[in-house]
Amino acid sequence: MLRSPVRKLMKQGIISICYLTTKNKPGVVKNLWQFFGVASPIEWQNYYAGIEVAFSRTCKEQNDFGAIAAWLQFGEIEAEKLDCSMYLGPAFSNCWSILVYHYKF
Repeated sequence: MLRSPVRKLMKQGIISICYLTTKNKPGVVKNLWQFFGVASPIEWQNYYAGIEVAFSRTCKEQNDFGAIAAWLQFGEIEAEKLDCSMYLGPAFSNCWSILVYHYKF
């Protein structure tokens, strides 16, 4: 979990800004646990180790699992804030069919 992009998360205002010193490390870890919605590093490892994500990356160097997990979590938190109508499978399938036909995916 500490492989997460801590400085970038601080810069974005996602976790509290502080100096990354030994003295502040417990507070930073607590902020990360809160951000990820876990109570311990073991819980984080158990949850994120089991996730299989399919997405494209622009370069081979983008294999930083901590960073990927952080941005996925950030996306989930932001998505929860959206006011959307309930998912309806048949309606989605119909829209998808129209898109595929129109854009020739």
